[in-house]
Formats: sequence, structure tokens, C-alpha cells
Amino acid sequence: MRNRKVLLLLLVVILVAFKLLPTQKGPAAPSAVVVLAARENIEPYTFISSSQVSTTTVPSAMAGGYYTSADKLDGYMATTLIKKGTGLTRANALLPEDFRFWGDMGLEIGSFKAVFSELVGGQVRPGHRINVYAYRKSDEDEDNGDLVLVASNILVVGVRTETGEQATAGQASVSGTPTPSGGGPLDFGSLGGGLAGAQPASVVVYAAEPRVAQAIIAFLGSRDYSAWVTLAPQPAAITTPMPVPTLRRPTPTPQPTLQPTSEPSTPGGPNATTVPGGTVSVVSGSVYMSAARNGTQCEKFSNGTSTLWAVVTLNYAPAGAFPITIEVTDQDRVQHFSQQFFHPAPGTASHLIERPGGFPANTKFTTTVTAGAAAFQCTWETTSDATCPPTGNASLPNTGN
Repeated sequence: MRNRKVLLLLLVVILVAFKLLPTQKGPAAPSAVVVLAARENIEPYTFISSSQVSTTTVPSAMAGGYYTSADKLDGYMATTLIKKGTGLTRANALLPEDFRFWGDMGLEIGSFKAVFSELVGGQVRPGHRINVYAYRKSDEDEDNGDLVLVASNILVVGVRTETGEQATAGQASVSGTPTPSGGGPLDFGSLGGGLAGAQPASVVVYAAEPRVAQAIIAFLGSRDYSAWVTLAPQPAAITTPMPVPTLRRPTPTPQPTLQPTSEPSTPGGPNATTVPGGTVSVVSGSVYMSAARNGTQCEKFSNGTSTLWAVVTLNYAPAGAFPITIEVTDQDRVQHFSQQFFHPAPGTASHLIERPGGFPANTKFTTTVTAGAAAFQCTWETTSDATCPPTGNASLPNTGN
């Protein structure tokens, strides 16, 4: 009997010990998350349609950057080539405004620099609407300068400092509502009464129609005008969004004696011109207008033409770059273009003639090249029955919004 009790007690102890032993389990299967993926190859810089989207699964630990079935990708674009089966992430699929500053894919994004004091005190900010004026300072020997409203009411989508950092003064939201960080909308923010840490804007990033971007680049780039920016008024107050430059009737001055190409003057004679480094004598010269650089002569250009070339031939000594002035006037002697160029060397060179707004239609013009004391002319016209090919840039001037 005693042995039976001992055996029974031992059995109970074994059962209790077995219950207390830890249960050995295998590794848990990782959980998976359903994410969005490309059903087919999606080309970069294109909008993603619902027909191009399917689903796939990824481990939950890796799903942080992926879009899931709860996300709607309407209006999103591919920032790179997304191959079939690849998951859609917050790197390869973004809203246009998160990738290229602004959502309207029909607008070009560009930039230009300006002097701090000519950018509303460096306070231009994303969300502002601005007018961009191109100006050229006066030349005491030539004219009284020039001013053109290149673009009106265009949108600022970014601002940078001269060294490329994000400007840090008072802010404005994309909707245009000022949110200054200091005492007023044009305040430098938390500067502590000084300029330490302040980085005012000197580079403006803008969104504009392609024709507006072309005009900004033409004036601020190829023609080397400077930019002056103002905050735009309400659109209704801009009565003339893109005026052409004011035509200036030249003050009557003694006209240089026209030098026929068939009767060259004597070097060192009446057509000798003193320049830095010595005296240059223009022996002979000529000019004609063309639709292309070094192109053939043309006398009838299409109405609306704004860009053409003056092909100038000058023979002078000694060799070297020689300053010339090219002026275009109509039959009423109204000046439509005047600019100084440097003829690179004796011989033939083409000089670009641009007039924002285009030259007036059905009008006769005279181009005069003044080279020192000598001058050479040619005549041409704009007409509906033009014989010249298009200049390729006749649509440049319509630069307002």
C-alpha cells in the first residue's frame, strides 16, 4: 500500500513538472501588407492612371514607404521609370507640386536672379504674384536706357539666396496669404534687431506659360537686361499686361555722311575713328537684312516679325573688334530699335535684331549701321506677301499672362 502511495505521488510530481516546462515554439511567420504596385511599365513624368495600378505584398517591416490600398493616386505622377510589378512609393510617385514646385504641368518652372534691393527688399516669397520688369541702364553716348514689362502676375514657387540656400525671412503661403515671422509682412522675422542669420531672397523660382518664360530668358539672358520685381496688383488693375517699349523719337542730330560701298574712303581720312589703342579707318561697308544668321538678303518680311539679322560687312584697318551702332527707323523716322554692337573683325558678321511686340505690320523700314564717322543703310518692309522665310521667333513678344 505504501509503495502504491509513493508511486502515485511520484506520478503527480512528474505531471506538475511537465506542465511547468516552457513550451518550445518555432519562429513566427512575418506578417505581410498589401501595397500598390505598377500593373505595367509607367513612363517617367507621366500621370498615373488607375488602370496602371495593381497590388502586391511586402513584409510589414518594409511597408513604411509604400502606398497601400487605402491611398488614392489620382493626379499623381511618376518621378522615374516604374517597372511592372514594382511597388509605388513616396519616392517614385508624387503629386506634381511635390516634385516640380507647382501642380500645373502646362507651366514652365524657371528662375532668375536680381539685386536684393530690386526684389521688394529681398522679401519676395512663394505664393506671391509678381511683375517682372527688364531694364537697361542709360548709355550717355547712345540713349536714355530702356524699360520693358516682361511678365505680369506670374506665380513665385520658390526663393533662394545668392548661395543657393532657402531664403529664411518672412513667409507667404502658396495661396498668397502672408504669414510673417516678425513684426510685419516685410519684416526680417526673428532677427533680434540685426541681420545675423537673415538670408533674403536674390533668386526667384517662378511658374509661367512657356511664352512668358521665353521672354524672361530673352531679355534677362540673351539681351543682358537686369530684372526689377514688384508685387503684382490685382489683375484688374493691370490695364496693359505687356506693353511694348515706348518708341522714342530721336533728337535731331547731324546725320553721318553715308559712304557708298563703290567709293571707298582713304584710310586715315574723314572716316578715321579714334578708339582705345589707336585710330581705326573704315574703308568700305554694307548692310542687308536676313531671316537667319549669315543668311541671304531679304527685303520683305512677314507681318509680326520680331527677330531678324543685320548682316554687316565692314572693311577697316587695323584689325580687331570695332564698335558699331545699328538703328531701325520707319518711314516717319520713328525709332524701333537701337543698340551698340562690336563687329568682331574686318569682314562680314551677323547681328541679332529683336523687337518685343514685333515690328509694325505693312511698314517700310531703314536700317542704319554707324561705324565711327561712316554710315551704311538698307531698306526693307513688313508685308502680308512676304518673300522671306519665318524668322523662327516671331511669337516672342506676347509675354503677358
